Amino acid sequence: MGCGPSKPSKSKKGGGGGGGKKSGGGKKAGGGQAGGVLGESQELQNYDPIRYENNEAVVRDPHRIVTQVHFVAQTVLESGGNHWGICLQTGPCESIRLNMDPSNVLGAQAPNHGYRGRLYIRYRDHAITNNQEKIVTIPANPGHSVAQFIDVIINEGNHLYDLTTRGRGCTGWILDQFILFEHYHLIPGGYNLAKVIGQQWEDGHATKPDIGVTRGTYMRNTTYGGWAGRGALRRR
Repeated sequence: MGCGPSKPSKSKKGGGGGGGKKSGGGKKAGGGQAGGVLGESQELQNYDPIRYENNEAVVRDPHRIVTQVHFVAQTVLESGGNHWGICLQTGPCESIRLNMDPSNVLGAQAPNHGYRGRLYIRYRDHAITNNQEKIVTIPANPGHSVAQFIDVIINEGNHLYDLTTRGRGCTGWILDQFILFEHYHLIPGGYNLAKVIGQQWEDGHATKPDIGVTRGTYMRNTTYGGWAGRGALRRR
């Protein structure tokens, strides 16, 4: 999963999803014209912007307390920059990974809107993914559960996100969650993620220092009434 196609890369150890795989989001629509207008299809009506890839109750266990938050630059993308994800570390060898990836369903029929994002939430049996080019680690403020981190994202509406027509926008989304976590005192202040996330990273080195942050669009910010339910096309 990731924001756009990735560059061919050297082999790395297993673990963690990078920016090269396609998202598996969305059921196959029924009743639409092949390659044409789907209208109010089952695919759009049933679209779920959040996917727990493991047992939701396990992820949201109130005793699963976050100790560190890792912002991880993963696969280098063909169009520049990295796909970024978040690892909420909850123990020496376990974490919950948060990834915002494009689905195969078009978002709002408005300028710069591409595909609907889906927030993938997954339990991992390691603290940090091995698929990494750069890591920014911030200690969590004590006593906050994984569910609290997830809920501030949902309550803010930050899970309702359209990526661009090129499938980009994860860096802007990651930066917004960093600001959100800081605002709700889930992490301490004083860290500058914006400078780091606006660069391309390979093996811990900034190979392109000023590529900037790519942004999609939150549903609450579109003047076109949010995600389109009528007249949307399925990506082929």
